[in-house]
Amino acid sequence: MFKLDTNINRWNTEINGEKVYFNNLPGDIPKYNFSGDAVNFLKTSTAIFGTYDPDAEFREIYASVEFDLDDNFLKNKNAYFVYSFTKENAFNKPIITCANATQEAPVLYFVKSDITQEPSLSMDGNCIIFSAPDKYGAIALRDELLFRVLGIK
Repeated sequence: MFKLDTNINRWNTEINGEKVYFNNLPGDIPKYNFSGDAVNFLKTSTAIFGTYDPDAEFREIYASVEFDLDDNFLKNKNAYFVYSFTKENAFNKPIITCANATQEAPVLYFVKSDITQEPSLSMDGNCIIFSAPDKYGAIALRDELLFRVLGIK
């Protein structure tokens, strides 16, 4: 059951005794190209590397997705998330790209797609590509990913 938190204008539901927040309800997100294999890969991995360009336009949204996956999903299954970037950065985070992805430690790569493309979650080998052309698409894709890994949808 979802409730609207009017103080922050976001929906929430309780999972494992903790509130999880969303910008959209499950039925409000358009049908995007969404790889079930990518979701299953995330569900079965014990380590995931999240990476994007530290100067990316949607870096705040990408960071939110990483945190939410780590905080609301991975820690509850004794898995861990490695925060990284695709190039040298001021935070001294590891430099990780899809070339580093393995079966045991996949990479979740965040990228802005061309404006003509719909948001998508796809697989390229052991690399899961989170791609959206705009902020709205990235936020909706974030919600869809969390719905699916948390078993809401």
